[in-house]
Amino acid sequence: MTILEDLWYGNVRPTERSIVRGSKLDNLMNLLCQNEDDLMSGLTDKQKETFEKFKDCQSEITDYLETEAFTQGFTIAVKLMVEVMKTMEIPEV
Repeated sequence: MTILEDLWYGNVRPTERSIVRGSKLDNLMNLLCQNEDDLMSGLTDKQKETFEKFKDCQSEITDYLETEAFTQGFTIAVKLMVEVMKTMEIPEV
């Protein structure tokens, strides 16, 4: 299969990541969860509701920024390829 076919059939998922145990990301995720649990335990129900709304907004912002970064990165890669193709010598027939 080509990369385009893999992308079409969902075999390539640019936003999907695996987290390696003990990695910096794994440690940060664990710390985030621990801090959230500590914070939530001291909040009232109203404050918990507000915090959940805050997290939802933060998640939407993150999704938006990741989409923008992917789009910009892809655009730059295509421009680089076009530039490289322009500089390649075309053999005479």
